[in-house]
Amino acid sequence: MQIQYSNLNKEHEALSKSYESLESNITALQAKNEKLAADWESKYNDLNEKLTARHQSMNADWETKYAEISTKLEEASAQAKNWKVAHDKLESDWKKKFSDLENSLSKANKENSTLDNSNVKLAEANGKLGDEINYWKGKYKSDNSEWMSAIKTWEKDNAKLRANYDKLFGEIDALKVKLAAAKAKPAPKPVDKKPASKEDAALERVKAKKSKIDFAGFGSATKAEKDDLKLIKGIGPFLEKKLNALDIFTFRQIANFKSKDEDMVNDAIEFFPGRIKRDEWVRQAKGLRDGKPVAFKKKEKAAPKSKKDDLKKVEGIGPKIEGLLNKAGVHTWKKLSETKISLIQKVLDDAGSRYQMHDPTTWPKQAGYAAAGQWDKLEKYQDDLNGGRKE
Repeated sequence: MQIQYSNLNKEHEALSKSYESLESNITALQAKNEKLAADWESKYNDLNEKLTARHQSMNADWETKYAEISTKLEEASAQAKNWKVAHDKLESDWKKKFSDLENSLSKANKENSTLDNSNVKLAEANGKLGDEINYWKGKYKSDNSEWMSAIKTWEKDNAKLRANYDKLFGEIDALKVKLAAAKAKPAPKPVDKKPASKEDAALERVKAKKSKIDFAGFGSATKAEKDDLKLIKGIGPFLEKKLNALDIFTFRQIANFKSKDEDMVNDAIEFFPGRIKRDEWVRQAKGLRDGKPVAFKKKEKAAPKSKKDDLKKVEGIGPKIEGLLNKAGVHTWKKLSETKISLIQKVLDDAGSRYQMHDPTTWPKQAGYAAAGQWDKLEKYQDDLNGGRKE
């Protein structure tokens, strides 16, 4: 409304200036008329005797011109009247708008009063909310106390479980002694069948999962069609045996893997989660199938300060323990392989009872295989482990 008032005021000032300019023009015309009359009077007197006839003609011309000027003057006067009417209307409109503005201001004051009342109600609501927050804070402290009590109970139970665990291992050791003694006695009959090796046991486990593999998506193959799957980077001799145990023999089959097939086979061969995708078996298999092996670019060695290996490749190390080792300055497989077991155990002990139950005995050896890029050896070694512990 203030902007509209300013615009109306400017229009009023412009009209006033136009009116004053018109009055000035009329005054100038009148002065010019008087000057022309005086000039004409002088000329008329000088030429009265010589140009009587011509004077009459010129007088007639002047009357015509005077009539035209009078007409223009009348028109200007009428226009001035019109401008005055417009000015009066503008002034009336401005007064109406100013009245509307006052009414709007009064309405805004009433709304502001309503808003003040709303603020009072809001403050009351905030007070109630604060009371409710305090209630939940008290409840949280109470519940937290219960949880802490439950955790302490769990820790006691865990200690008992650990004692039973140690006792069980003691009994196993005793059984091993008895077994050794039994083996020392001459066997009544020669044993024809050799016990299955760890590798054979692993292959049997993989073979048992063959029924869960959906061959419809990537096709079947026979041993007679067998390709050298070890040409795929990431597949060693033992992994190739595992794939063959699933009746996967060719580049064609691996090249046809979809995402779900990669996950299914990855799980069946007991490989590192997501490793088939990360090593790009499908892309490599397509190249080998088409006679265009994939060339991998050699990765530039990272600067010592920024190098960091995935310590979770070591069985028994999860994200939390990896974080603890990183804080202790262990960021690489090589560093872990060179770290004394006693120092690793100290890192776990310092982190609390939750981590003290972990056994890091095999971690340096696993890390050594990883640092040397001996993934097949690492995988075979891990087959003999249970949660990172020696079975």
